[in-house]
Amino acid sequence: MKESTYIAMINKLHQEIETVKADKNMIRQEIIQIRLSLNAFIRFVKSIFFLKWIIGHFERKEYREYTKQIEERKKAIAKIAKEVEEEKKRIPVVNNVKIGRNAKCPCGSGKKYKKCCLDKKEEKKIPKIDVRDENMDITVLGEKENKKVE
Repeated sequence: MKESTYIAMINKLHQEIETVKADKNMIRQEIIQIRLSLNAFIRFVKSIFFLKWIIGHFERKEYREYTKQIEERKKAIAKIAKEVEEEKKRIPVVNNVKIGRNAKCPCGSGKKYKKCCLDKKEEKKIPKIDVRDENMDITVLGEKENKKVE
């Protein structure tokens, strides 16, 4: 073979080496770009997880505070309800229902009130004292007793 063919083959090999070097540099640049993109993506994902953790932390903190406030309110309501129940117990029940004379007696005898307990109720009344008498005799319910008031 001639010397020119060897030179041509060597030149061709040099060109292919240069092409391979250029391709190698281009691939290296692409790898660097991919790594940068991957690192950026990883940082992004980490920041998302970090933000999610922070949000979750504050949500849990707010939930605990909210739960605590609800428990305090429940205790206050229970305390007020207890006070109301105690106050109900202290208030006397007054039955101011007037019983009619012809109504059945509330004692359960079956008689009319005027023939059963009305007379008993009047007996329990405090006697009226009339001291307008000249002799200072005491009059109790219209009856005179001969006792002198000294």
